[in-house]
Amino acid sequence: VPHLTRRMLGVALPLAVSAYARTSLSTLEHLLVPRGLKSAGFSADRALSGYGVIQGMALPVVTFPSCLLYSLAELLVPELTAAQVSGKTDEIRRMVKSLLYKCLLFAAVTATLLLVFAGKLGELIYHSEEAGNYIRLLAPVIPVMYLDTAVDCMLKGMDEQLSVMRYNVADAAISMVLVYLLLPVLGIKGYILVIVLSEVFNFSLSLGRLIR
Repeated sequence: VPHLTRRMLGVALPLAVSAYARTSLSTLEHLLVPRGLKSAGFSADRALSGYGVIQGMALPVVTFPSCLLYSLAELLVPELTAAQVSGKTDEIRRMVKSLLYKCLLFAAVTATLLLVFAGKLGELIYHSEEAGNYIRLLAPVIPVMYLDTAVDCMLKGMDEQLSVMRYNVADAAISMVLVYLLLPVLGIKGYILVIVLSEVFNFSLSLGRLIR
């Protein structure tokens, strides 16, 4: 029992610390966004409005379809864990390739649909042309977003939770710095750029770890 407790704490404590660190950094980033937009010349109301449209309207539409993908990836976690414990490398490769292919296909279709119907979705859901414009801007990064979700789940299934948390903390820290540097110069476009760079950075690290 003491041995089991040490093993549990060895996994749980680093994950908890990493989660708290990421949450703190993300909170600070969100606090810096309105400040950065005001520095770019936006009024306080306009800064909060632009940030609210992206976070509260555009991103939920862009990320909502990934719920289906996340459920599929989560179902694969126990199978990957069992295959890794049994040393079935070929089976792991097969499952990973299959899921990546399905994710890429689903993400490409979703991105295309949102790109084409962004304006109509913005008007239909929010009665907002601005929301539709931001959905259109974020649609091309959907394949990276969705694949990153799937890759993170697969890494967790192969006992790489700590790697996932390290990448997430690094991602949050870099995003905070980019928000501080880019928003006063580029305004709302800078925030869109931060989202894109953050997703690409996180996905690159996670995919690299999965391949290794």
